[in-house]
Amino acid sequence: MMRTITVSAVSLGLLLTVGAAKAVDETYMGFQVGGLELDQQGQEETIEPAMVVGRLGGSTGDWLMFEGRVGTGLSDDTQGAGGDRVTVDVGYLVGGYGILRANVSEMLFPYAIAGGTLIDLDVTGDAGIDGSETSFSYGVGFDARVSQSLGFGIEYMRYVDGGDYDLDALSVGITARF
Repeated sequence: MMRTITVSAVSLGLLLTVGAAKAVDETYMGFQVGGLELDQQGQEETIEPAMVVGRLGGSTGDWLMFEGRVGTGLSDDTQGAGGDRVTVDVGYLVGGYGILRANVSEMLFPYAIAGGTLIDLDVTGDAGIDGSETSFSYGVGFDARVSQSLGFGIEYMRYVDGGDYDLDALSVGITARF
């Protein structure tokens, strides 16, 4: 029941994000490739799968933006030896976020991002990790435009904070504005 409520809330957030993106003058879409770092409570080793994320968003002015994301795993990672081996891959990621952007110049835009994420991890082995997690997410990044419609960026994001594990991502991406 809780999973149904969570999926419904995140889906509603994404629909509102897409609706907001249609009502503004600057709409963008793009993708990111990210290296993840999963730190379990009480474990020394980190697990580092990779994922790809599609992004769709828009601005409501010079400094406030809204964005929806959908992603999946690119590669898994295995840690441990023998019977204690654990393999983790990203099944899917869905999220809705608000972004505060600073306009440093016409080409550079640092930002802070925060919102909610629903992530499902495919876990093989006894990791003590529940497959699905919903969490408040936050991060920082910057976009650099190479033209009016094309930009590149880098971002650090904490997708899952607290619980049985923390999940961080360092991502690079490309964005097209229209």
